Amino acid sequence: MRFGSHITNSDFNRMFEYNFDNASYQNITQGFDVFGQTIQHEYVDGNLIPIELNGQSYLIDVAGGGMTGHPLSLNNAYIYDIAKQTWYQQPVSGDQTPPNTRGACTVTNYAPDNSSVNIIFYGG
Repeated sequence: MRFGSHITNSDFNRMFEYNFDNASYQNITQGFDVFGQTIQHEYVDGNLIPIELNGQSYLIDVAGGGMTGHPLSLNNAYIYDIAKQTWYQQPVSGDQTPPNTRGACTVTNYAPDNSSVNIIFYGG
C-alpha cells in the first residue's frame, strides 16, 4: 500500500512501520487479538499516544473503535511495546469511567524525573 494513493477504510485496521532510510512501509500488523473483535471493523477516531518510559518506547491507544463494530471500552488502555512488537491490555481506574468517545484529543505530561507519564484525555 502506498500512502497518498487511494486508501480504503479497511486499510485502517492495520499497522505500518515506516523506514526513513529506504522510504518504504512495512505491514507489522500482529497481536490485534488483544482488542477482541472490535479492531477488525475499520478502527477509527482513537488516540495513539507515543511515550517513552524507562528508556523504552510505547504507543498507548485509547478510545475510538469500529465504524461497523463496537467502540473500544474506556475501561482499558491498549499498550504497544515497540521493541517487542506486542500489544497489551491495561485496565484503567477512576471514580467513574466515561462511555466511549471518538475524536477526542490527548496530551502527555512527564514527571520532572521522568518516572511517570500522565495522559490527559479531552472531549470527543
